[in-house]
Amino acid sequence: MHIIKVERELKVPIEKLWALVSDFSNLSWYSPAEKIEKLGSGIGEIRRITMPGIPTAIEERLLELDPLQHRLVYTVLENEINIMQDYTVEASLRSASHASTIALWQGQFSGVVGDLEPQIMIDIMTETYVSMLTEMEGAVQKAGRTESGEGSDKLIPDG
Repeated sequence: MHIIKVERELKVPIEKLWALVSDFSNLSWYSPAEKIEKLGSGIGEIRRITMPGIPTAIEERLLELDPLQHRLVYTVLENEINIMQDYTVEASLRSASHASTIALWQGQFSGVVGDLEPQIMIDIMTETYVSMLTEMEGAVQKAGRTESGEGSDKLIPDG
């Protein structure tokens, strides 16, 4: 098996990050996602992700969702876009403090269709995981500012 692993400390509370991550088919925070279709609900749910310039949607199926352990597992279904075989991803969160979370994204696949070296896919997906974690952190932070009224245009009376 080939392993892809990214672990980062995100400056957001675990509860807020888990609320974002566990809403499996909501990728409104992920800028490369142009359109998301939700097929089904709960375990077995498929999210179909359309991205600009990619002719075929990426499909990911939710396999496990554990709110107590802040962990989910999904598989990326094989098609002409996903050339990694038996590709599964485990995402887990653990609290680092009241205001920060350790996020671990770990994927594994058995091989690659065609002549592409597996290391190329490991490098591409490592960059993708880093980007996703950065966007997650930003989305939670932005939501927190919106909830508290920070960052919004408020009129403050003179005087």
